[in-house]
Amino acid sequence: MKAVLFDMDGVLVHSEDAWFAAMNEVAAELGFPAITRASFDRGWGQGVQEDADEHYGGMDIDELEAHYTEAVPRHLHRLTVPRPTILDEVRALGLRVAVVTNTPQPLADQSLSLAGLTAEVVCAAGEAAAKPAPDLIHLALSRLGLCADEVVFVGDSASDAGATESAGVRLIGLGQPGWRRIEDLDELVPLLRQAS
Repeated sequence: MKAVLFDMDGVLVHSEDAWFAAMNEVAAELGFPAITRASFDRGWGQGVQEDADEHYGGMDIDELEAHYTEAVPRHLHRLTVPRPTILDEVRALGLRVAVVTNTPQPLADQSLSLAGLTAEVVCAAGEAAAKPAPDLIHLALSRLGLCADEVVFVGDSASDAGATESAGVRLIGLGQPGWRRIEDLDELVPLLRQAS
């Protein structure tokens, strides 16, 4: 193993409350019905296209991304970081780190910056097809110069599971099944030590 790829939202940062508030702000601005928490939770981790289809009448995804880019920063004060040192801890094991997220690039960069997290590579929505397609993972592998069997992916959603399966990458499921399952990021470093 040479690198660990991380999903961002729900793994490195807990941004669910920020996104829920922002998505409802956008829905209100555009005249769409309020998004229920149950509906939001079911779609957590999906791409902008799925959001557009499910909550915003199939609107153009570039337009929706522009609304997100404007609205989400107003709610990032709700963002929490479950383990601020996790990327440094993984690097201390001699492993490289990358972030692979369905969050649009400007918002991913802002969220990581606010969280004080720095990754060697950040692959975000807009650069390739969103997860569950494997494209963002393939992009990260290309930028790292690594093969699928040289990395693991830490993710928490069905989109992450679908993307890793399609890309041939082992999934460490955070609260979900995978090659290995963990319930908390505190379990990750000991698991990586064992797997090395």
